[in-house]
Amino acid sequence: MTEQKKIYQTRQPGLLIILLTVAEVGFCLTMGFLTRAFVPFAAMGALFSLVGLLFYQLTVRVDAEAVTCIFGVGVITKRLRIRDIMRVKEVKNPWYYGFGIRKVPGGWMYNISGKGAVEFTLKEGGIFRAGTPDPQGLVSQIEARLKERAP
Repeated sequence: MTEQKKIYQTRQPGLLIILLTVAEVGFCLTMGFLTRAFVPFAAMGALFSLVGLLFYQLTVRVDAEAVTCIFGVGVITKRLRIRDIMRVKEVKNPWYYGFGIRKVPGGWMYNISGKGAVEFTLKEGGIFRAGTPDPQGLVSQIEARLKERAP
């Protein structure tokens, strides 16, 4: 198997975000028709749709060179080069860390749903947390990449 084909990927769906987006857009369209103020409600519906597209899922992809976290359709991404990662471990995010893109003690977090996450300790200092439904699988994939790069 070539390096190009060794890709691990996991997706964390944002079911709550999807449901809220559908409800908000439906509400905006309904109110637009009922009040005959279609343009402002259509604009609000479009804004809610945009937020839904940006945050409906979090994809974490691991290849030979990097770990890439991709929100929604891919406009918002974070790329960590394997060589910049010192350590990786499975963690549980406390409820008060919330969801989305968050500043957390020592670094940043990307999360859509659930508590399961992987914490990366970076060589330059600081941490980065990525939410995932498969923290053990993600940790093992990254540890394998770190071992491949070890001198």
